[in-house]
Amino acid sequence: QVEGDGAQRAVYAWKSDGSGIRLGLGEPTAQRMQMSGAPTPGNWGRVVGTQRLDAPAMLIDGRVFVPLRFASEALNADVR
Repeated sequence: QVEGDGAQRAVYAWKSDGSGIRLGLGEPTAQRMQMSGAPTPGNWGRVVGTQRLDAPAMLIDGRVFVPLRFASEALNADVR
């Protein structure tokens, strides 16, 4: 799942096993997370690590663009 948090200016993405990531708009690092049982703004979960990004997440024309390699590797996602 993927959710945006406007107040935090961040995007959260996670898998059903609770592993997830937080990408803050314009931030040079991302956080790996263990999501809460029902992730929502203000109750996303806890940070379990950080990683420097090649490029930050960006907001362009109302859409959020994220570094695909980091997101896919962090979530073990199959990208085609």
